[in-house]
Amino acid sequence: MCAITRVDSMGLSATLMPALAPSMLKNIKLVQYFGGIIAVFWVSFSALAIFAWLGLGSAADSLHEVHDNRMHKAEQLSQMADQATRNRMEILLMFQHDPAGPLAGIHDHATELHLDNFAKRREESDRLWASVLKGDHDEAEQALLKQIEAARGEWRAKSNAAIQAIRESRFTPEVTASYLAAGRTEGEAMLKSLAALNDHQQIAAKEAADSADQRYHMATVAFLVLAVGLGTPASLLALYVLRRMRQGFAQADESTKAIAAGDLTHSSYTDGNDEIAQLLNHMELMRVNLIRVLSEVLQSADSIQVASSEVAAGNADLSHRTEQTASNLQQTASSTEELGVTVRQNADNAHQANQLAQGASEVASRGGVVVAEVVDTMKGINDSSRRIADII
Repeated sequence: MCAITRVDSMGLSATLMPALAPSMLKNIKLVQYFGGIIAVFWVSFSALAIFAWLGLGSAADSLHEVHDNRMHKAEQLSQMADQATRNRMEILLMFQHDPAGPLAGIHDHATELHLDNFAKRREESDRLWASVLKGDHDEAEQALLKQIEAARGEWRAKSNAAIQAIRESRFTPEVTASYLAAGRTEGEAMLKSLAALNDHQQIAAKEAADSADQRYHMATVAFLVLAVGLGTPASLLALYVLRRMRQGFAQADESTKAIAAGDLTHSSYTDGNDEIAQLLNHMELMRVNLIRVLSEVLQSADSIQVASSEVAAGNADLSHRTEQTASNLQQTASSTEELGVTVRQNADNAHQANQLAQGASEVASRGGVVVAEVVDTMKGINDSSRRIADII
């Protein structure tokens, strides 16, 4: 058993709890740390998910704006321009069916074929125009739409006049010249207005794409800021918890090794109120209680040593007395032997005395008889003396 220095447990307890204000971090439970880390993780995840959702939603809206509203309308306007150009050519082909003209013989079909094609393209153009008019429009788009509507009306009137003349078989040079002049003016004005709206849609589509790209970059920056702003504190908090646990367990391991080796001078007290601090302080309380118990054991051992010395002295005295008693017993045994001889002699003498007493008894018996006779004789003398006295 290792030597242990006796310590005043009350004085030691007073020195184990220095008046140190525990830091705020050490007063927080490790469970609360982990709860905070999980909460920060979910807040970060939720915030990033919301930003990602908003960013993707904004990008989707921009793409929808680009595709459905801008590029789709631009495609429809291009189709309208193509249909208008084709119908211009269709009317020119109709003028070639002039029976008096030099090109009438090259056509092996009737004029109605061109009329049907013209009607189908115009119907398709009207459908496309109705689709373009749907939805919301900005101010510039509304102005361009009004311009196209006016140009279409003017070009439609000129086209209808030419179609009516063809139906009436009026293939005169004046009608042809009027149509060609209308194509260079009203027709080109309509195509230019369609091209202007098409350009506006393409420019708006590019602006929407640039806006979506800008929002994408903003969402990326916000994502990085949130990841760094929320992830860094959570990481630092996790590192602090790991360092706290590593230091606490290392201190606990050092204290347990010291106690196992019999060294009770190593203090494990620490400030704080977390699980690590509670573990170390409980170990410190155990060390103090061990010192107190060992101190009491040492005091009891000292008392036992004193009592053992007294018992040893008493045993020595008892041994001396026992030796004296043995000597006395030996003397008593010798005396007892002499007493036995004396008793035997006394017994012999008593036997002789008994025999003498028996002889004396016999003599006494005979003397008793004689005495009785003497008494009777004396009684008779007494009676005789009484009678004599009475006589006298």
